[in-house]
Amino acid sequence: MSSPSAAPHTFPAPIGGVPFNQDFAPSILFAFLYAIITIIAFYRLARSSSRCLMFIGTLAFVFERIVIYGLRAHQAHDPSERASDSLTVYWQMTYSIGYVSILADIITILRSFLVNSTYPPKDVPVYSRNDGSDSSLLVGNAADTSYISLDRPQDDQPRARFWFRRICGFLALSTWISIILGTVSGLHYVKAETNANQVSLVQSLRSVSSDQHTTMCYTPSDAVQKIIQICMHLAGIYPARLRRSAALILFIIATLLNVVSVYRLVVMRLQTPALVSTGPSSLNDPASKATFYVFQAAPEWIAAAILVSINVRQTYGTGMWGDFRSTDKKS
Repeated sequence: MSSPSAAPHTFPAPIGGVPFNQDFAPSILFAFLYAIITIIAFYRLARSSSRCLMFIGTLAFVFERIVIYGLRAHQAHDPSERASDSLTVYWQMTYSIGYVSILADIITILRSFLVNSTYPPKDVPVYSRNDGSDSSLLVGNAADTSYISLDRPQDDQPRARFWFRRICGFLALSTWISIILGTVSGLHYVKAETNANQVSLVQSLRSVSSDQHTTMCYTPSDAVQKIIQICMHLAGIYPARLRRSAALILFIIATLLNVVSVYRLVVMRLQTPALVSTGPSSLNDPASKATFYVFQAAPEWIAAAILVSINVRQTYGTGMWGDFRSTDKKS
């Protein structure tokens, strides 16, 4: 009696697929688009009125994306490089953790934004003021409807500052969880191609990493709506007023990053029998490639472009370094 044949070995399909000929043009396009962002970033850094280090992680991400899309174009043009283990590991790592750099930056900006709101207008610290600008840019005035009013006098609120710093500090630390999980998942990806024991590990790490991203990418929007509520619950006080337009920018960037996370959650369940397979679950077919560029490549670029294009220093009152203190400076 013959035994049933064993099921063929499959492993998680590569995010972004293996670069084929049709990937050459979009790879060149995105490399060019990211190069444009670097010009804007250097312009911001060159001007004293907009110079700050709040988007340095995003700038590093932009440089990395120029490199990765250049390599992707090379791999698409040279078939002999398509099965490269080193490039495969690199793709799976960077597509998992690259955009966390943008997330970390908006958490840092968010911290300055919220901490500034807890100072009385005349006491906003020097490191948070804008060069030569009026302090109303940070705390607003009663006639300015672009601010979110919480109907409380603009007195000093040290307890709110304490909790804003702790919450944002925790969120910043949590980004490293995603980075570590994404890195380990990428390093083990090539092993999963031939080792069934590695498949479940890679699948689990991918899932946990993306779930972490999805949860955290809502945080900047919650900063204006829900983190304030948390601080009200913990400290029993209201923060001062927040600029609605500035909060909206963070919300838009967070939403774009969340699109990437949701895309990853959808496609990571797919399995493929071979890295260069073009089957319906391989993420190498034309429809899957188009989906990758629309739901991961494009949102990443738009998020980075928005963050670098705005004057972070003036919009959020970050100064050069932002709010780097764990406690208030003793007088």
